[in-house]
Amino acid sequence: MRRGRIADYLEFRPAARFVTGASIWEVPCAIALPCARQNELDGGDALTLARNGCSIVAEGANMPCSPDAVKVFAEAGVTFAPGKAANAGGVATSGLERQRSAAPPAMRGRSSTRSRGSARSERDHDAGRPQPSLRRTISVIHTGAKGEVQPGGVG
Repeated sequence: MRRGRIADYLEFRPAARFVTGASIWEVPCAIALPCARQNELDGGDALTLARNGCSIVAEGANMPCSPDAVKVFAEAGVTFAPGKAANAGGVATSGLERQRSAAPPAMRGRSSTRSRGSARSERDHDAGRPQPSLRRTISVIHTGAKGEVQPGGVG
């Protein structure tokens, strides 16, 4: 790995495009992940993303999309995942991991006679499936329950 300026990246990836003097939201993309600060993406930026073909926006911070942006996404049919839903799995998982790590070995489903590998494979068997609370959150996003924004309209 070599450290350098973003503009230096073009030497290694000639197909890449470095944009100066414009908003990052003006760059065409299929998926946008605003992750910096509250209200960084406004209604005008949302309209630009939608016009440039963006079909999914998932917040990675505390409300980086303004209310106007959320309304534009809904009207344009852009799938929108609010930060509370998009980040819910990570927060829930890290809390469960902390609880599990703090518990005595017997409480973690591990005995002294079982190998660590077999306990891990049993524990991770369902890792690829969303847990019930995450399924409910995803359902709220898709159905528009409780006033959440859904693709194609305001819930």
